Amino acid sequence: EPRSIQTLDSTTCRGELDCLPLTQAEVEAVQPLRVVVRMRPIISHEAGDDLTARVMSDGSTVNFRGPSGDRTLRFDAAIDGSQASLFSGSGVKALVHRACEGHTATVFAYGQTGAGKTYSLLGPKECLSQVIDDDVVDQDVIPHCCHELVHVARCAKVCGQGLVPRATQFLFTVMASARDVTTPCSVRASFMEIYNETVFDLLSNTAVKLDVHQRPSPEQGFHVPGLSQVECSGPAALLQVLRQGIQARHTAGHALSRESSRAHAIFTVEMPAKSSGRPGGRLVFADLAGSERIKKSAGAQHMETAHINKSLLMLSNCVSALANSPNCPISATSSMFRNSKLTKVLMESLCGTGYTLVLAAISPAQRHFDETANTLFFAAKCANVTRRVEPKLHPHQREVRELQDTVDALRAELTEAQRVAAAATDSSTEVAVSARAEIQRQRAEIECLRHELEEERQQAAEMQRELDALRTAKSRRTLSGPRSHCSSPASSITPHSSRGGTRKSGNFFFEGRGLSNDASLFMP
Repeated sequence: EPRSIQTLDSTTCRGELDCLPLTQAEVEAVQPLRVVVRMRPIISHEAGDDLTARVMSDGSTVNFRGPSGDRTLRFDAAIDGSQASLFSGSGVKALVHRACEGHTATVFAYGQTGAGKTYSLLGPKECLSQVIDDDVVDQDVIPHCCHELVHVARCAKVCGQGLVPRATQFLFTVMASARDVTTPCSVRASFMEIYNETVFDLLSNTAVKLDVHQRPSPEQGFHVPGLSQVECSGPAALLQVLRQGIQARHTAGHALSRESSRAHAIFTVEMPAKSSGRPGGRLVFADLAGSERIKKSAGAQHMETAHINKSLLMLSNCVSALANSPNCPISATSSMFRNSKLTKVLMESLCGTGYTLVLAAISPAQRHFDETANTLFFAAKCANVTRRVEPKLHPHQREVRELQDTVDALRAELTEAQRVAAAATDSSTEVAVSARAEIQRQRAEIECLRHELEEERQQAAEMQRELDALRTAKSRRTLSGPRSHCSSPASSITPHSSRGGTRKSGNFFFEGRGLSNDASLFMP
């Protein structure tokens, strides 16, 4: 019976660890940017609070109760279960596969203080160094009846581990199952934190302040020169490095957490280069410090909170800019990431060509309503960021590829310019034909108007001649009037013809026996 229990515990332990590699179809099904919400349960001092958020049964929807009513938010996954369900449903395993392929895979946790970010990533400290495949030393010394207790304790520690220790053990499983057997099964680990906008090496015995610098051309992004890197040839050594760095972090007691992180911690695992010459991938875990209300802090925590909130605000602004400009190149967005050391370090993870998992940790208690709303709003913005994935290349290969892309872009512009010029030529031909027709029509109208003007001139000349003739006749009448008045009337009057016709004499005439109106002018 003890042996069967031992077998059952070992099987349960391996099931909780979920260490089986994924198929290629399962790896390709994961999106480049994945947003997961992890809601912790109500803790003792929150008992009696109303619930403002709950995870729906479909595993991807969060129902949030606000002042204006209930709202439903959909993400890639929404989890409120155990650490094992978080590891299986968050997509971290696919990111480990992508890192082994040569990509940069990043997991960063965001949320308020006490929402469960560090617990989701690391788990309890006493569980960090536990490896599922470790053997019991000196089995003959330990009584056989105690073997069961050892396996039960091992299973309990494995079940409490967070994403980072689980992913590091899964990393070596994937590397061991890779086809490239010439690649050494070892990695390099580094661990740093950003405390009050100052970078510290958590794996160094000296408290030397480091800085973030731009990578030399043609590489893009930022790096931290002088950061320690430890060679690890197995999961136990890698977990030991992780534990060493965690012990050196800046932490302090807080009303929301007994051991609150006062700085952003970033744990990086770099894979060896491929035999083909391609650079190895990177696996990055970022445990961001929690957002807090600055009015609730005092003393040294006041400055810490100010720096934490500022860096988180810069991160939120960068995410908003990326969501609003999906096709913006990295060179155009790099200026936004220079406002904070945190955004500089996460620049490649957010706007690069790798894979990213955003873990939003929230609390369902009513007293944390504002911070929960802010966290869900940040997660929704991250879900709107569009990512493109490209294989990680050597700097010279990347430069050649960028030059080739530039040549292709110039060729496309040249083709478009030629098309526009041809269209403009066709359009100009049509315009020329239309202009000629319009000119001919206007010339015909001008010629017609010219003829009309000539006719008008002739009519005016004719009327002028008639007017001159009338003026001449009137002048003659004026001059001949007195002479005809002094002459004898009998000699001036011509008798009618026998037929009663009209006899004209000069400008005077008689009709019948009456004098005309003109003749009456000369009567005495």
